[in-house]
Amino acid sequence: MSFKNQFLTALYRFGSYPELLDVKGIRVFLYTFFTVILSVVFMVLTAAPGYLSQGGLEGMAKKYIPEFSVKDGKLKTEKIDFSDPVSGVRIYVDTSAKMSDAPFADEGYSCVLVADSDEIYVYNSMQGSQKMRFDEMGIDFSSDDIYKSLADKRVAAFIIALFVFTWIIGMSFYALYNIIFLALIGNIINMVSARLPLNFGHMLKLACYARTLPLIMSLLFPVIAGIGFNPAVFYAVGGFYMYKALKNIRLNTGVVIADISGMSGSDAHADGGE
Repeated sequence: MSFKNQFLTALYRFGSYPELLDVKGIRVFLYTFFTVILSVVFMVLTAAPGYLSQGGLEGMAKKYIPEFSVKDGKLKTEKIDFSDPVSGVRIYVDTSAKMSDAPFADEGYSCVLVADSDEIYVYNSMQGSQKMRFDEMGIDFSSDDIYKSLADKRVAAFIIALFVFTWIIGMSFYALYNIIFLALIGNIINMVSARLPLNFGHMLKLACYARTLPLIMSLLFPVIAGIGFNPAVFYAVGGFYMYKALKNIRLNTGVVIADISGMSGSDAHADGGE
């Protein structure tokens, strides 16, 4: 079955869902991987206008990274006092004061950066804290160096490629989680109502297709409505597709059971005729 037919069957051809059980595992894997790639492409396209409107990585750096310089072991910059209790981020930089006068992680933040003219303190709730003196770094650098680096097309391309690769990995794990969860839902539906001789591997295969519409909805809804897509709706729609798949498989029980047993459809009918 071609990718197009797999997609259309998964989307609305409920009567043909039994045919999806005959699709080879490698083709099911490729179908799922293609949905991951298409999802990432969609995410890149939706992010592109905002990225370009801000002048690319260089423009974003100039907007969000304040001007600073480290020369002869001394930091020079304007005072920065930023806190976001929601994300747990605290940034405090004051070159006119000493480190001991600045707030630290005891305020309950999970990520803290504090600096004076001589040293920088970084705290992360996962990795602990670290303090370093600027004169120990042995290099002079400034915000202009960052801007110039990001203006290099090769550097920008590498960073963008890294982000895209990270998205692919993230969406792959997200797909795996969706599939396992929907397979569990399908297993419950099968035990309660359909009661077909399908193992968990068959449920995983059906789940790969049942997530098609919920995935499309989860990508389009934030763009159209401007708000996040509720995961409960994702699994409710996916669960409905699992139910419809099992219902249609049950209507074709004789042929499907024969196929699962390694027999051809004609063998099944021949046995039935006997």
